[in-house]
Amino acid sequence: MGLYIHIPFCVSKCAYCDFLSFEGMGAGLHERYVCALIAEMRASGLPRNGSAGGRIDTVYIGGGTPTALPPSLLCKLLREVQQLNLASDAEITLEMNPSTNQLSALAEYARHGVNRLSIGLQAWQDKFLRGLKRAHTAAEFTQTMHAAREAGIDNINVDLMFGLPWQSMWHWRESITQVIAHAPQHISAYSLTPAENTPLWDAIEAGKLTLPSEKADREMYHEAIRMFTAAGYEHYELSNFAKPGYKSRHNVDCWRRKPYLGLGLGAHSFDGEKRFRNTMDMRRYLDAWGSPPDESPSQAKPPSLEGGGPKGRGLALTYHSLQPPPPKAAPPSKEGGIQAKSGFDTTDKTGKVTPPPCTHEDIEVLTKQDAMAETMFLGLRMTKGVSTNEFYKRFGIHLTDCYGTELKLLTAKGLITCTPERVALTPLGLDLANQVFEVFI
Repeated sequence: MGLYIHIPFCVSKCAYCDFLSFEGMGAGLHERYVCALIAEMRASGLPRNGSAGGRIDTVYIGGGTPTALPPSLLCKLLREVQQLNLASDAEITLEMNPSTNQLSALAEYARHGVNRLSIGLQAWQDKFLRGLKRAHTAAEFTQTMHAAREAGIDNINVDLMFGLPWQSMWHWRESITQVIAHAPQHISAYSLTPAENTPLWDAIEAGKLTLPSEKADREMYHEAIRMFTAAGYEHYELSNFAKPGYKSRHNVDCWRRKPYLGLGLGAHSFDGEKRFRNTMDMRRYLDAWGSPPDESPSQAKPPSLEGGGPKGRGLALTYHSLQPPPPKAAPPSKEGGIQAKSGFDTTDKTGKVTPPPCTHEDIEVLTKQDAMAETMFLGLRMTKGVSTNEFYKRFGIHLTDCYGTELKLLTAKGLITCTPERVALTPLGLDLANQVFEVFI
């Protein structure tokens, strides 16, 4: 299974960001939050070292900006992760921005198990970084890449964005060329889609900024595919490219609908049968989880932060314009999600055992039809598409018997290719992926 840990803090909020994250929070809140995360982790039922339970194959620490935490707190969290029953080859990813001044701490993070970094560059030109309110420069990105390699981390992802205000094809090619020159093992390239209630949205609505045309945006996307594949990267998912052996295992497992647990504010989870998320209310989260028995955080009260924005990046993915719409929500279940099994003291002073607090919300129990639909629109994100054989093994029905009409329609439109072995997007389907996904909702 996979584990996602959400850190909702950042040094400064980017102009386009509508993720569940907060800037300018103090050390007291950082400490309380990490202690609450540890408490939730211990109560989650995740297999611990030496247990007979399952194993954790991937860990993804995202945000926000996890490295906005002080190194001592991030290492405390990583030490707790190391107490879990991790696979010997577990992929442990840490998101970071080049501006968080933690280069000297990278070796320490590596010693605590981090073996993959995801670095947010977004653009090579400093003028675009300033326009997006990114708190770093291209030079700082280069420094971060060098520091990561010196720390022994040889699995690095770099995030890029295209379709930026005033961005030309020349700018985009320069960003691609510079990233390729830094030789990361993995690259994610996303189309910028303005989100409401962000400074970027407001500036565009006010006529202060102009985005490239839809045609220019698609040309940038296909130029990225051309340049990255020519440089030896496999285009394995709509927005992701990897050197051989370096696909994001965590994200691939999510697209394949393997179970994962999300810890932290707003984090999403999938246990194989239902989807749910944590509360997005910071006060409720901290009040529910408090502190684990051996911690003594400062008593500073958190600000009143009631959730807004997106879903805590429960899939640890930035889909932007290519994100498919979610399936229709089922009525909330009374079930409270994963219950405590070990590692958390739930016995009060009277000796009565009480269940741990539960901050799960929006619980959706999936029907077989939901599961089949998810298999299609998540599986089609990957360029290899959906295996007809695997679909039959999982659901006991042939794909063509289930979605014959839909497949014929999409094939006629030139959006997918169908063979006896699999169904996959065409180049046109890559551009119009949402139209394909909506057919299966």
